Amino acid sequence: MSLGNRFDQTAVGHQFGVVRVGPDKAFSRGLVRLRTTDAKDEPHVSFNLLSDERDLARMIYGIRFACKVLSADAIQKASFSIFAGAYTDWTRRLGIKTWYNKILTEVGAFALDLGVLPRNAIMRVVTSSGYGIDELLRDDHAAEAFARETALGNWHACGTVRMGAKGDRDACVDSAGRVLGIKNLRVADASIMPAIPCANIHLTTIMAAEKLSDCI
Repeated sequence: MSLGNRFDQTAVGHQFGVVRVGPDKAFSRGLVRLRTTDAKDEPHVSFNLLSDERDLARMIYGIRFACKVLSADAIQKASFSIFAGAYTDWTRRLGIKTWYNKILTEVGAFALDLGVLPRNAIMRVVTSSGYGIDELLRDDHAAEAFARETALGNWHACGTVRMGAKGDRDACVDSAGRVLGIKNLRVADASIMPAIPCANIHLTTIMAAEKLSDCI
């Protein structure tokens, strides 16, 4: 579980706190495949999120745990609205830096502080996911549907060119980042991680790059 005192960097995003849940050590595995032999063509990437039932069970547990925490009296007294939200295409577009979005989010942030009626009107738009806190707590089907519809990779994709020994059939690079079977080619980024770190991968990636630059 991670907590944030703002949803994003827009004016209206500063009006919302956020609680995120999810399994750090996921069992589900995705894949990357070439579409064509043309190096300029984008590869096919599939994350296969929640394809392993263990991840789904942990996600549902996390969602319900967060709902229970947010339903506590102390939290209710310190907030105006508790809702099941998601990082949807609509919120992504709203976060793009344009003059139109700047005006829209500043007006929205101002309206949220005007009182109950404008706040409730805005919240009806924001909470249009269709899932209520009480529903997620009592309905297994709703909890699973919400988890599947809102799951994200959290920008921590890694491990597609994993490091390992020469005898490891899943290994793509050796301990110095050299691509197995190809001369004069190394990889030094998050793709070489043999397992998903139980943390943000930023510092882990820097550490790997420092180590492999020393090897070079």
